Amino acid sequence: MKFDSFDSGNCRAYYRKERKLYCIQDETSWGKPNFQFYACSRDGEPAWEVKHDFPSLEGEYAARKAAYYAE
Repeated sequence: MKFDSFDSGNCRAYYRKERKLYCIQDETSWGKPNFQFYACSRDGEPAWEVKHDFPSLEGEYAARKAAYYAE
């Protein structure tokens, strides 16, 4: 799984594994973190939720979001 891009407007970080596109989306509500991992359609929209074994993605997402807004 390799980082692809960050979409601040939709609070998503995109990742690629081989030719497949995935995203982690911040669906935080009421201040409680809620990250969802999705397989994406060709146009980058979340298509279905995927159970993942990548706990580091949530921390990486937070770091990339902070770096994006620090620019």
